[in-house]
Amino acid sequence: MNSNCCRSITAAGRELGLKSHLLLRSGSGSMDDVRVEGNLAMNQLLGASIYLLPVKAKYKRDALPRMEMLATHLRSHSKMSPYLVPVGGTCPVGLFGHIECFDELKQQGALDDFLDLIITTGSGGSAAGFCIGNYLNGEKLKLHGMAVCDNAPFFHGEINDLLRSVGLQDKDKVTSEGLITFDEGVKGRGHGLSTEEELDFIMEVAASTGIFLDPTYTGKAAFHLVKRLQTSPESFRGNKILFYNSGSVLGALDGRLKDLLKSGRSYHSVYDWNNLDQSPLSSLVDSG
Repeated sequence: MNSNCCRSITAAGRELGLKSHLLLRSGSGSMDDVRVEGNLAMNQLLGASIYLLPVKAKYKRDALPRMEMLATHLRSHSKMSPYLVPVGGTCPVGLFGHIECFDELKQQGALDDFLDLIITTGSGGSAAGFCIGNYLNGEKLKLHGMAVCDNAPFFHGEINDLLRSVGLQDKDKVTSEGLITFDEGVKGRGHGLSTEEELDFIMEVAASTGIFLDPTYTGKAAFHLVKRLQTSPESFRGNKILFYNSGSVLGALDGRLKDLLKSGRSYHSVYDWNNLDQSPLSSLVDSG
């Protein structure tokens, strides 16, 4: 329900005059039971049509047949020409967007300033584009995929399919297994589910650095990256590590942080100063 990719596509589509139809996995059977927050709120604000799928729905088995049925219906009844975007934009077209992104990193000096690149991995598209960009530049960075769902064989399979689609496996015999490693210990409670420790980490990072992470994707990845640095630093080339933050501001507002923000453990403070003569300033001194 809180897909950064779907929100980005919906916003970009509206700029081009295109309407989005989003098939989203949800634990709720009705929109009446869904919290309209974060990316979902933005999708609705942008006028997207939303279709709820079972929370454990798979793309090829469950989502793709529905997408094809919907596309057929729109073509025949609305005279539209739908373009189908797979989960996460993981396809040859989306691949080139991430290759361009890697080129931007190169232009900013990342290949000279860093030794390792950390990528939050939810579908494999970002990782595939970075794998190709890094390969074409002499593999100067060691790539680490933080798998927030599925497992290493699944992501290697997705990336190998994309490598094959652009001819790298036929010509250069390039494989995903030789380009990137995946950390499978990132899922925690499961995809889209957070532990209290992960949420605490997200709040601490925002309060101390001004950097937003989201509970579903980048928050989990960064949290477990810190753990890996503590437990297995030898798995990195060095201590110059670049974490690719793939867009998380709206994702952080999906409702999961609400209770912690209201609790005394939050990093922010709210004071009552409705009465000029009843100042909260003394409590500021007491609390430091």
